[in-house]
Amino acid sequence: METIRSVHPEELATDCLSCRIQFNQCIPVKVVHPVEILARSYALRKA
Repeated sequence: METIRSVHPEELATDCLSCRIQFNQCIPVKVVHPVEILARSYALRKA
């Protein structure tokens, strides 16, 4: 967790629900599923 905090990410991506829950509880950074990133990228291409 300290390593993640030290790089100040805009968001984290994980497909593991347990990891997502733990990140949400320990780090004030948005946690997303990798498919959410893909969905955003496709939405941007259509605009």
